[in-house]
Amino acid sequence: MAKNAAGARDQLEMHCEADLWCRKRTSVSTMLDPTLFELYMTGDDRIDEDWIVQTNPPCAFKVEFKEGCDTLFELLQIDPGLHATKGKLFFTTHGPLADSARETYLKKMAVIVRTAERELKKPVYNGFILKEDDRMLKSISQLFKIQTADAHCDVPCGVYDPATAALAAKTVAVLAKKIVDLPAPAATAAAPEQKAFENTITRMVVVKEEHAQICKKELLILWSDFFKPQHLEMFPDLHTTFWNAAKLCSFNKQNVDVAKAEELQAACAKVADMFAKAQAAAKK
Repeated sequence: MAKNAAGARDQLEMHCEADLWCRKRTSVSTMLDPTLFELYMTGDDRIDEDWIVQTNPPCAFKVEFKEGCDTLFELLQIDPGLHATKGKLFFTTHGPLADSARETYLKKMAVIVRTAERELKKPVYNGFILKEDDRMLKSISQLFKIQTADAHCDVPCGVYDPATAALAAKTVAVLAKKIVDLPAPAATAAAPEQKAFENTITRMVVVKEEHAQICKKELLILWSDFFKPQHLEMFPDLHTTFWNAAKLCSFNKQNVDVAKAEELQAACAKVADMFAKAQAAAKK
């Protein structure tokens, strides 16, 4: 527990392994175009009438966990800047607390921590939450040091579609534009507004990078698995097209550039056109 210089407030701290950010719905709506919510929200974030709550790991504050949600919203009425990061939950009161009041708030914070950390309690392996009967497989893998390999079907299954790459490229383009257009708060803005802006930018950058990588992966699958040497007769620039597209994926993952994001969309459209013509030729 810490006090500010004037001693007018108490800041309570509690260990918390999860991250938690809360923002007023009105502050977000003024910063983000509503069309972005489709990409921005996971669908599992708790959307209250007044607040938007985000956690990492995600999905902790769902409606069915009423005690955790109600307690969180109760404390947000006192401290809108309540958040958890770097291993701690922070809560600041309006004024100095008596020991009994401090004990009450610490109990409420414990409820929030327990809810926020709920997803951490599930056994996870390679990004997937394990079912009870999957845990033996994890133990066997660890015992025999079995390495996990990720790959498209090499039977080959013959199932390919450039639409996944195109959708990922569109996501990159949308987010690049949103990042560029997002107004930064004034230097004198309150800390919660600054934090909300930083959180928004961080989430959009992460999603942009993830989809740039998805786009690259899908393009490389098409390049290496679907297209064959005979397709070079139809498309002499096949290798150059894919090489340039893959390079654009890397550039867009590392940078925020609306023009380059649009180039990536155009490259994916060209790949889709080549794919359609190759399929049509195979049916003749």
